[in-house]
Formats: sequence, C-alpha cells, structure tokens
Amino acid sequence: MNVQSALSAYSNSNAAEIEKASAHKLIEYTFTELRQHLNIVNIQLKKNAEVSDTSVAKVLLALSILTDSLDLEKGGEIAKNLSDIYAYCRNKVALVFKGNEGHDLEDTLAIITSLSEAWSSMDTEQIK
Repeated sequence: MNVQSALSAYSNSNAAEIEKASAHKLIEYTFTELRQHLNIVNIQLKKNAEVSDTSVAKVLLALSILTDSLDLEKGGEIAKNLSDIYAYCRNKVALVFKGNEGHDLEDTLAIITSLSEAWSSMDTEQIK
C-alpha cells in the first residue's frame, strides 16, 4: 500500500466514523482536533517559528463549532460560561496570530484540556 492509498483509506474510515458518531462523540472529536492544533501553534510559539495559518484556522473553527453547539436557552449559566470561555480562547489565539508579542497559549491549552477531559469523562448514558 502506498502513502496515497493509505491516506485515502484513513480519510474514508475517519469520515465513516464521524458520520455514525453521536453528538457527544462529535464534540469529543472537535476537542481532540482543537487540542492537537493548539499544541502545534503553542510549540511554534515556543520555538519562535512562524505560526501555521492552517493550525490557527483549525483552532478558530473548532472553537466556533463548540460555541455553535451550545444551547444557551436550555444550558443556562453553564452554556453562557462555556460561551465566554470559548470567546476568551478565540481572543487569545487572535492576539497570537496577529503577532502580538508576549502572548502564549499555555493558559488556553490548559483550559481546553480541562474541558476536553471533563467532556470525555461524562457518562453519556446518564445524560439521556
């Protein structure tokens, strides 16, 4: 199997997995992607390397997906707080992307990691 066919097989299996996933699992996937790309950007910042536009775009997209998934009416204060947290993270990423010195994503990464771990630990059977 060559690299292209391996990538194609991976892409197809990932798409099929996502297509069958529950809403809870889709949010989990979004958190995973968000953490992965936050890590990439953070490493680039630490190395004083050029920050990847693609990773920043994926971080901002994931934060938008998470924000859009909130039901502010039914979710009450928890949903409002999560919306505020996602907005804070978006602002931090925007500052870094604009090249403002002195900004890093350590706190953003810690926040997202904490939320991601909390989300993954939820018992989806009790939520229903």
